[in-house]
Amino acid sequence: MWITYVAVQQSNLNLLVETAKALKQYLQKRSKQQSLFGKKFMIIDAWSTDLVRLITHFGTCLLASPSSILTFIPPLCPADSALRKQFGSTGRGISLLGLTVRAWSDCLSTVIEPQDQYAALAVSKTQFAIGMASGMITIYDQATCQKIRTLKHREAVGVLKFDNAAGTLVSAGARRVYVWDVTSGTTLWSFNIPHRCLSLAFTDQDRLLLGALSNNCVTTCDMATGIVREIAGWKEVLSTHAYASQPPISAKFNPDATLLAVLYKGKAIALWDLKLDGEYAIFSPGAGAQVICVAFSNANNKYFVASYLDGELVLFDMSEFQVVRRTFANAKVMTCSPDGRTLACGDLRGNISIFDFEGLELLYRIRTDGCIQQLEFSGDGRCLLDMREWQCHIWSPEVLLRSDLSVKDSGYASMSLAPAKEVEYVGYSNPAAITSIAICGDREHIFVGKGDGSVDLFDANCDKQLRTLFSPGRVISLHFDNASDTLINLDHSNRVMIHHCTDFAGTSEELKPLFDQEFSMAICQVLGNTGHTRLLVSSSLKDTLWTISSNNSLITKTIEWESRESFRWASHPSQPDNLVLLISSVLHLYEWSALNRLTGSQGILLELSRPSAVDIRAIMPCFGKNYFATLFSDVTTQHCSSEASFGTPQISPKIPHLRFGLNLAAS
Repeated sequence: MWITYVAVQQSNLNLLVETAKALKQYLQKRSKQQSLFGKKFMIIDAWSTDLVRLITHFGTCLLASPSSILTFIPPLCPADSALRKQFGSTGRGISLLGLTVRAWSDCLSTVIEPQDQYAALAVSKTQFAIGMASGMITIYDQATCQKIRTLKHREAVGVLKFDNAAGTLVSAGARRVYVWDVTSGTTLWSFNIPHRCLSLAFTDQDRLLLGALSNNCVTTCDMATGIVREIAGWKEVLSTHAYASQPPISAKFNPDATLLAVLYKGKAIALWDLKLDGEYAIFSPGAGAQVICVAFSNANNKYFVASYLDGELVLFDMSEFQVVRRTFANAKVMTCSPDGRTLACGDLRGNISIFDFEGLELLYRIRTDGCIQQLEFSGDGRCLLDMREWQCHIWSPEVLLRSDLSVKDSGYASMSLAPAKEVEYVGYSNPAAITSIAICGDREHIFVGKGDGSVDLFDANCDKQLRTLFSPGRVISLHFDNASDTLINLDHSNRVMIHHCTDFAGTSEELKPLFDQEFSMAICQVLGNTGHTRLLVSSSLKDTLWTISSNNSLITKTIEWESRESFRWASHPSQPDNLVLLISSVLHLYEWSALNRLTGSQGILLELSRPSAVDIRAIMPCFGKNYFATLFSDVTTQHCSSEASFGTPQISPKIPHLRFGLNLAAS
């Protein structure tokens, strides 16, 4: 396919944007000559949209694996897209059920943390970091939105900043600043500050860190030595303008950290030149204007935009000391795209407005709910991140792709300046994290355990929730047995329950448990046999086998251990009357009926090429139920790195990222 060729041969996917632009121009020209009816024009119109959305939603994955466009990407596209219609049901790759979205969404992903409060946001070329009121800092991969690392600042985080090389992250709170190595998660430097930090910036090729403080001074930190010093402030310089009697409400460095805009309540903007100590300028659109926030252009040091309390948005020319343009936006927060061409504003109601920076022309508006606390563009300018109280949205509307094209280009860029489009997005109102999932044997229903303590039943063919089955507590694990139609669940209070689940279309009343037992020990794993007549409950040093019946449930056998390393139980894939126990690198076979060990005391030693300090997270059958796949995670690092491993040495060349295993066919 042509898209595969482009992804292989090109270092970026701009050719797809150019092609989409050409298709749009073709349709515009043809529309002047004839009506655009018919299947051919509908397909061209759909592809002119899909080529752009393909980059915003799957661009990173496509460059990493160009062949994914042939099998994996089409089923993930919306139902009305050309990609999905033409290539989403070829019989190859994956099959996706329950996707009810018909058209492309501007929101790529939403990161939520309902148990904490977001306080600061920073982005680099490949990552973004969110600081919280609890002092925790989470670093995410920008392409996948998956957690990479968690750091602890030890106080509420106020400001975050990546250096230009994206190897260092700085976090500032009310009284302390930490400098982190992003790769290792270690602290490079930390130092106290006398007052709250308002803004951070790197200069001198990332060798010097600048911090503007609320006492009207700038603190510097030498990144090589960690030496901290305070340079002269601007308080005395501005004393004649009645600024000295009050602290600033905020401050903002320009991109090269040569200028600092300082904002005071009820005062004009004070622009301090850091290269010429003592030099400053005052900017105001008129008497009585109260500034809220500012944003510098990343294209040059000529323009900056200020938002005022009355809703006005003003573009200033710093070289000419004059107002260039005005409009209304009611902006509470603002940010400029990396190329300096686009300005994003967020208001108190949660709406996002995207403007052409120098023209202040409205290009796009996203209507959402919830107060926006911070906005940041991704490193490539294709995405916009907004931070709210406990949500962070990653947006990628088509209008942001105009940054990939030349300013002189009159095609797609000029079309972006057409009358502004408005879209409405409905976000999460009361989120409950999904903690576990079990699939019913008919593949028509899915059991979902949530962090709020509920177990819900969903229709697998759509995103509809049918009913809440029961509410035990925060669910840790679920397992459904097709033979007995029973569901086992374990919650955070070490309570194990078994329910009979067959009447999916029944009443809304909660199901009554067949088995309900709360244990005093911390449960590591719960496992049932086929038919759920046996239940194995395991803690770190104790395994208990229960016999389950509708009348009564009794303990059949208990095994106690003096010590036990990382372990995992699993049913034997080809012998349903047996189960296996993997302890570190030793495998044992047991029988389900009475939990008697079938192997010798030494067990079966596996030669596993993995670190010693790992935790066994899962073990499951594969390859016709003759092999086991095991999933390990390194518990010695702050971020658990997982590795799936299975297969004999003979099949390893076919699956190079999976390294070892055990053939159970002869066991």
